[in-house]
Amino acid sequence: MHPPQHRRRTPHPRDSFTTEREQLPELLAVLNDGDARAILEATSEEPKSAMELSECCELPSSTAYRKIDRLTELGLLKEQLAVKTTGHHVCTYELELESVHISLRNGFFDCQVNRNEE
Repeated sequence: MHPPQHRRRTPHPRDSFTTEREQLPELLAVLNDGDARAILEATSEEPKSAMELSECCELPSSTAYRKIDRLTELGLLKEQLAVKTTGHHVCTYELELESVHISLRNGFFDCQVNRNEE
């Protein structure tokens, strides 16, 4: 048997990025969300499918999918497609976030998001 094949579906060309001022409230809101933080913590050790995240974080699957979509859009999770030897495939999610640094300079907040190195 061959191991599942992984394909990166949402590539991010940069290892880190500075959020736009308009995105900062959204980023802070998602990091303040306990369910979103639970998903980030659950994916910190190994990639997990949405169903696995739903189960381990004790979330309804619709809530898990909604949170996963938002975390992926913000670049905090990375989606991969795993193709199994049976021909079935499943999307897994891996933590893309390494750290977040927020600073206040010249009267404005600045947010630097650092990504995990592959």
